Amino acid sequence: MTADKRNTSIVVALILSMTVGAQVLLWLEPGTPRWQGDVSLIAERAIPIQEVEVVYVRPDMSDDAVLVPDDGRSLCVVSAEGQPAWSAGDPRVRLAVVGSEADRLSNEQKRTLLWALQNMSRASGRDLVPVRLAVDSDVRHNEALPVQAADLCDFLLRKQIIE
Repeated sequence: MTADKRNTSIVVALILSMTVGAQVLLWLEPGTPRWQGDVSLIAERAIPIQEVEVVYVRPDMSDDAVLVPDDGRSLCVVSAEGQPAWSAGDPRVRLAVVGSEADRLSNEQKRTLLWALQNMSRASGRDLVPVRLAVDSDVRHNEALPVQAADLCDFLLRKQIIE
């Protein structure tokens, strides 16, 4: 085997092994939440987020009541399965967390919630954009709320997202 042929075969072997290795790593990588539909985050549009209001939505509420922003605010909906949906508006955001029949929010839903808040903070250029829990979703103000609303409040308090 000549030196040129040997060098060529080594380069081809390196390219193939790097390609196969990269594909294996991508296959092993855990999935990340994807925005549904035509979802350009405000972070991608360079509109800084001013505030985020987190709202707990009961599972029996109709989708129409949840998915229609009533005052021009942007809307981010995190479904019970942890799938996010985004509707752009102004720099104020309502982040709706849709409940399920379970006692607690799912881990996937909590991960998606944190991921969305992180992206919104990145868009505003802050460590954490101002976040508040809506009064009608806060068990500290209304003890009659479902267990999942209490779990949401506790989660946001534990992560020091709200006070």
